[in-house]
Amino acid sequence: MFNLVLGGRRSGKSLWAENEALAVASSIHAGSGKLLYIATAPPPLPGDVEMQRRISEHRQRRESQLSMLWEETSGQPP
Repeated sequence: MFNLVLGGRRSGKSLWAENEALAVASSIHAGSGKLLYIATAPPPLPGDVEMQRRISEHRQRRESQLSMLWEETSGQPP
């Protein structure tokens, strides 16, 4: 299954896509499938502190969500 999520800037695409990916991943038993999540954005311009902060927040949120999912499905990260 492939999903492409499109929308305007700051419209909630990332959060929606992450929640969908987690729902799919939760239904996949450890070792029986793989989930690939790709988030895209142009690299922030030098000095674009706002974009750097947003990217950092997105990464931290995903790392937190994935570590919880790994613990639920396999007891440890891959």
